[in-house]
Amino acid sequence: MLIMFKFEHIETVQWTKFLFIFVFSWILYVLARAIYNISLHPLNSYPGPIFARATPLPMVWHLLCRDQVDWLMKCHKTYGNVVRVAPGELSYITSEAWRDIYSQDSLSAGRKWEGLYRRDNPQFQSMQGADDQTHIELRRIFNPAFAEKNLRDQEPMFKRIANQAIDRIKRCQKESPTEGIDMTRFFLYVTCDIIGDFTLAQPFGMLESMQYLGWMSAQGDNLSATLFLSSSAYLTLLKPLASLFVWVFRENFNAPLLFATEQVKMRMKREAPGQGSDIWAWTFRENKFDRKLTPREMYTNAMLFFLAGTETSAASLTSLLWYLHINPTVSSTLTHEIRNAFTSLDEITLQRCSELPYMQACIEEVLRLDGPVKIGLPRVTPPKGMVIDGNFVPGETVVYVAMHSANLSARNFQHPEKFIPERWMSDDYASDKKGARQPFSLGARNCLGKSFAYHEMRLLIATLLFSFDIKVRKESEAWGMNVTPNILTEKRPLWVDFMARN
Repeated sequence: MLIMFKFEHIETVQWTKFLFIFVFSWILYVLARAIYNISLHPLNSYPGPIFARATPLPMVWHLLCRDQVDWLMKCHKTYGNVVRVAPGELSYITSEAWRDIYSQDSLSAGRKWEGLYRRDNPQFQSMQGADDQTHIELRRIFNPAFAEKNLRDQEPMFKRIANQAIDRIKRCQKESPTEGIDMTRFFLYVTCDIIGDFTLAQPFGMLESMQYLGWMSAQGDNLSATLFLSSSAYLTLLKPLASLFVWVFRENFNAPLLFATEQVKMRMKREAPGQGSDIWAWTFRENKFDRKLTPREMYTNAMLFFLAGTETSAASLTSLLWYLHINPTVSSTLTHEIRNAFTSLDEITLQRCSELPYMQACIEEVLRLDGPVKIGLPRVTPPKGMVIDGNFVPGETVVYVAMHSANLSARNFQHPEKFIPERWMSDDYASDKKGARQPFSLGARNCLGKSFAYHEMRLLIATLLFSFDIKVRKESEAWGMNVTPNILTEKRPLWVDFMARN
């Protein structure tokens, strides 16, 4: 018995020693790595918070807390145009960095960081996450559908749904005269019906039902999941958890893709691929290349169009209503421009809306102050390194322009936190570095739907302000105040009242 006790005691002591040595060695390694990152790392000359230069833990923390955008803004205010925000990561806010990182001739434009653009996330299995060659091929195939000629041909569809929105507002007023309308949701209903008709030749019917589609309710969870997956790229210990996370939440992750797959299959049964006026009609009719779309490419890119073509425009339109509310002079000027330009809804066309300079300036300004995407789009420098914003950056460094930080930086814009549409029209703001604001990105991988989005936003704002006087309700008076910027614009309800115009 005594011998057994001694044996167990010796075994416990050995395990304790082993655990102590392991923990001590790990601490030494972490400290040595931190010292190396601060003093000897190839990026050691770039400024940034010392803890962030030493370890990726601050970045992971802010990703998981969903306040990365706010943290980056503070970093750039303190450290300048370029900040080392993790041991191997640089964040920029200059127009030169936009050109160097994302332009068509950039060495890093197609080298997307796999920490964000993970192939096990269905939302990045479209051309958004494709390699260079596949991306070029897919852009060539889809370009005709988003060309200006096709968008002009789609005008009847845009106008029909815009007019349906006016009719729906009037019905809501009649059915519930004392209640307002949540424009955060309403604009999403409108943009979803437009993208449904544009993509499938059939709207989703959200304006009529005034309800989200099933998969949309999971998008907030999907964003949180994407942030967790990104954080796992910084810490090896989190990678097994990330894989488990993807498996556990696979239904939420796959919901948009399953919806897109079902909708595309139904569309192909209703009508031959080359017939009609939706994306698929133009894609199949105008494709002059040997390269054809696979069914999987059709499904994943339909999903991309649904996601990118709805919440982004809806969020910008909602923010614009808010900024008009707190800037009554701007609101009055914009309303005057619209009502002087048209005498009836029939006169409101895509072409004539594009000729209203103050409305365009208001849209440009809201895309600066509260653009729908606020993070940087991370790229990786080539193995031999490259020059960004006048300075050499070593190979395999993660780089990006932090969009919201660039848009609200006093280094780029006068009075950066004020809503001033005149900055896009007047010589008084000629010193503003407008190239630092690129809401649709830049280069060969910029947003395919840029013209689509501008047409949609201009037409909807013109139609609404021509038809109604709009007032934000008391419960939403503080909608845009003291809000910590998030990675994507959050869906906070903006309640408004619509009154017959004076």
